[in-house]
Amino acid sequence: MTEGTAVGWYKVTMTSREYKAKGKDLEDSFETQFEQHGSLEGAALFVRKDEKAATWEYYLTPEAVAFSQSLLKEFVWGQEYAWGQPCAAPAATVRNLSFCKGSTGNKYAHLMEPSK
Repeated sequence: MTEGTAVGWYKVTMTSREYKAKGKDLEDSFETQFEQHGSLEGAALFVRKDEKAATWEYYLTPEAVAFSQSLLKEFVWGQEYAWGQPCAAPAATVRNLSFCKGSTGNKYAHLMEPSK
């Protein structure tokens, strides 16, 4: 995958230990890239704690994936922590999903509703 060619959602999964060590760095790096690429509407990062699997999942919208290749390489590919994969958009009803960084715009505003 090259910069600008991604078209779908992407998920980065971390164990709780990895999340504590690198989660804030991933969020800060995303925010920096978001601002450098003009704060595009719809470019957003969501986070979810999966209590059943004891993992943390970061979801990048397609608009965010388009400029986040270096972020993904830094936090996923070739690293001992985290793993990533293309995925479907998270359901608005999934537990513990919350908006993290970026701009959802109208397109992803439904994902900002509190989950049950």
